[in-house]
Amino acid sequence: MFYLTRTQFGFMGKSVPRHVTPSVVVLWGDQHQDDAEMCPSCLCDSEEKNCCYTIYDKEFLKGWDQIAAEYPVDFFTEYSTGHLEGQEKNVLFRRFLHDTVRHCHKKGLRSKVEYTTDCPTTHIRWHYSDPRFEKNLVEHYIFQHIHGAMSNLFQANGLIDILWTHSNPQLIMEDILKELRPAVHRYRMDNDPAHADAINHALHLCREFIVILLSDLPVEKRIYGVFLLYYINLYDRDYSIMKQYRKIQVGTSISPEEFAEFISRHFMNKYIYTLGRINDDVITRVNSAIRQALTKLIIDPDEDMSLIRSLSRDQILDISDIIGTLGKYFFCMSSVFVDLHTIFRMCKPPKDNALGFLALGYFGHAHVENIVDMLADGFGYQLKPSNTASSLRCIHITAPLHPLSDLEITKHQFGSEEAYRHALQTYQTVLKNERWRRGANELGKIENPFEGGRKTRRHAKQTRQQGRRVKTRRRKTSTRTSSRIK
Repeated sequence: MFYLTRTQFGFMGKSVPRHVTPSVVVLWGDQHQDDAEMCPSCLCDSEEKNCCYTIYDKEFLKGWDQIAAEYPVDFFTEYSTGHLEGQEKNVLFRRFLHDTVRHCHKKGLRSKVEYTTDCPTTHIRWHYSDPRFEKNLVEHYIFQHIHGAMSNLFQANGLIDILWTHSNPQLIMEDILKELRPAVHRYRMDNDPAHADAINHALHLCREFIVILLSDLPVEKRIYGVFLLYYINLYDRDYSIMKQYRKIQVGTSISPEEFAEFISRHFMNKYIYTLGRINDDVITRVNSAIRQALTKLIIDPDEDMSLIRSLSRDQILDISDIIGTLGKYFFCMSSVFVDLHTIFRMCKPPKDNALGFLALGYFGHAHVENIVDMLADGFGYQLKPSNTASSLRCIHITAPLHPLSDLEITKHQFGSEEAYRHALQTYQTVLKNERWRRGANELGKIENPFEGGRKTRRHAKQTRQQGRRVKTRRRKTSTRTSSRIK
C-alpha cells in the first residue's frame, strides 16, 4: 500500500500555477495470482481490536465510502469495458473486480435503486483505467493486435523448438514473417467502421516504432524517440488517452520533448532496469545490416524474402529473439499506457466540476510502483511511510493515517476558503441529485426538489400544470369514447 499527499504544485517535473488535483492518493498493488500469502483471518470485534480486512471486503470499501459522503473520492482500477470478466482467478480480477465492484463501474445505474444493492459503495466514483481493452482507443490496438502477433506467434505449434531442431529453420522463419507482416498492415479482428481511424493510426505508429526500436541508436534514445513520436501523432486525437492529457496540460507549457523525456525515463527505470522484462542486448548484438533488413521485411509487404534463405541457423535464432523482444517492448509500452491513463484521469477536471479530493487505486504491483514514482517525481506528491508488509499480500499499518486531516490541504489548492466551499458544495449537490433520482426511479417522480432557483421551481410548476391538463384531456376523451360505444 502507498499513501501519498500533495506537497507542491508540479506537472511532469515542472513547477506550474495552482492546479487542483487530489490532496491524498492511496494505492494498493497486487500480483496477478491466487490467494497465496494473504493475512491470516482476524476479527474486528475481538478484545484486542486487531482489525483486518481483505481489500474486497465490503465493510472495508464502505469505510472509504463514508469519507466520500463528505469529500469527492475517486477509485481507479485496472479494468475496462472490454476486460474479460472473471477469467483470471486471482484477488484483483476475480475477488475484487468481478465478484465485488464490477457493478460500481456502471455509471448509468448510479441514480437507480439497483446501484445500492449491486455496489457496496454509494458515493465513491469508480473509474476504468485500463486502455488496453477499450476498442475505441488506439492504445488498445497497439497492445492487443501487434503485441499479440509478436509475442504469441512463436508459441503456436511450438515454433521456437522447431527453429532449433528443423533442418531448414530459414523456411520456418520465412513462414513466421509471412504471418507477422500482415499484422502490422491491417487489423483483422475488428470490422467496426467507427474504429477505423484508431486502427489505422495504431498500425502506422507500430511500423514507425519498429523502425526506431531496431535502429542503431542507444536504447535511451530509441525509447525517447518512440514516446516523442507517440506524442506528436496522438496529442490532438480523441481516440487516444492523450485526450485526457490535453485537459490537464493547459497552462503547463510542457513541450513534446519534455513529455517524451519524462515518460521514457520512467519506462527505462521500471520496465527495463528494475523489472528486467526487456533484454535489449538481444537487439544490439545482431548485425546492423540484418536488423535493417528485418525491419523492411516486417513493415514492407512487398519486400523480397530471399535474404532469410541466406542466413545461418544462429542468425535465424537471433531474428527470432529480436521479434520476441519487440513483442515485450509493445507489452511494456501498453503497461505504461495504463499508468499514464490513471494519472491523466486522476488529474483532469471531472464532469460537473466536482473535483476529486481523494484518489484510491488498485492495480498490478508494477503499475502501482510506476504510478507512485511518477507522482512523486513530477507531480508534487510525497510518499508517507505508513506500513510494513510481511508479504505483498499482507500489510500491517504501522503509522497512523489521517486522510480527513490530510484532505484539509485541499483548501490551499483553491486559493480561498470560498472557492473551496463552492467546490465541495458542487460535489455534494451532484450526490444529492443522484440520491433524488434514485428515489424518483423508485417512486416514479419527475421533478427534482433539490435543484432550487426560480427557473427550476417555475419549470416544475409548469410541468405539474401540463400534467394536469393532459389528465383532463384524457378524461374527456375517455368520456366521449365511452358515449360512442354506448
